[in-house]
Amino acid sequence: MKVKWTAVGNGLPILMQLCWVAGWWGHGGQARRSLNLGGLQEDGQWMEPDGVRPITDRVTHWAYADVPDAPDWLTWGAQTPELVVPVEPPAASGPIVPREFYMLGPHFINHAPAPWVGWPVATLVDMDTLGMVELRGRCGDGTLFVWRATWMDHAAGRLVLRGKAGAREWWESVQGALLDARDVIGSFVVQGFNEWGGDLGQFAVFEAERLRILHDNGLRGGFGAFSVGMPPTAAWGRELSPILEVANPRDVRLAHAYWSYRRTMTNPWWFTRFTLEHKETPELKRWGLVLSEIGRDVIEDPGVDRRDWGKRGWKRSCSLGTFVNDLWEANRMLRPYGPEGSGEVLGATIYTGGQIFEKWQAFDCNEVYREMWGQG
Repeated sequence: MKVKWTAVGNGLPILMQLCWVAGWWGHGGQARRSLNLGGLQEDGQWMEPDGVRPITDRVTHWAYADVPDAPDWLTWGAQTPELVVPVEPPAASGPIVPREFYMLGPHFINHAPAPWVGWPVATLVDMDTLGMVELRGRCGDGTLFVWRATWMDHAAGRLVLRGKAGAREWWESVQGALLDARDVIGSFVVQGFNEWGGDLGQFAVFEAERLRILHDNGLRGGFGAFSVGMPPTAAWGRELSPILEVANPRDVRLAHAYWSYRRTMTNPWWFTRFTLEHKETPELKRWGLVLSEIGRDVIEDPGVDRRDWGKRGWKRSCSLGTFVNDLWEANRMLRPYGPEGSGEVLGATIYTGGQIFEKWQAFDCNEVYREMWGQG
């Protein structure tokens, strides 16, 4: 059994914990989250802050691929001794997200189990209008809803190839649900297809027409929703430019941002890839960005060691506490781009909670949400 200790000196973790017990560090009754400090990585190697290897622009996030698991010695999370440090507690009243997670929200499929708090954003997949009404009442008007339906996903390739006609067919399949929700929920963002990996020019024609239809019906569009490593950073100024010509200021750009292990979170081509896209196409900053899926997953990248590709779902690569620490770090990394910084990022939703189907068991975040936001 391999055990990874926090690399902050042989005696310091023990000393810090003893100080906490004695009341010298922290305050009584304060909320606490486990946080790994130091730079010792899961494979026993030290990673300097500038030690991230440059990689190519050709990265693929395989949400469904059967990529071989990483070696056993990378499955370390459940054996990781973790230092418990105090953090700022949530407010005593009102549905407020604890500050250490205030950039993050949930990704729900079909229904939204407790807890409910005032997240900045929540992604709702295949949720009916009644469920959305209940959730809106509990978390308040300050939460931006990203709505997505999967019942036309099987026809994505055919509809995109049909261009404008395909967009109209897509609308006909979802307009009943969307117009009902519009009338009782108010403002929310409507996503199209998820993680399109085909021809970008054809997708741009489809997506631009989809946005036009949404605008004509008083709805906001969520465009993009590409996988990690997609599209090429220059594509927004080329093949995808028709989408930007139609998108209005109320629309929102969507993207997915995953990592495999903690050490890969600093890889700018994965989690914070939007910074490279904004540098390549500054016009993208005109729209707020929601990272509508974040978490741990397999990421096949020819520019990094295969051992860093990870495993499919957080449960296959780390413990609950370690993943919550990942999310603490994700929040910290996004803060400079949030409302207190540049304002480029509206929030990020953690994949996934609600109804968990068999193939997504390793991604089940319902217990993660309870750990982050309380028992409800």
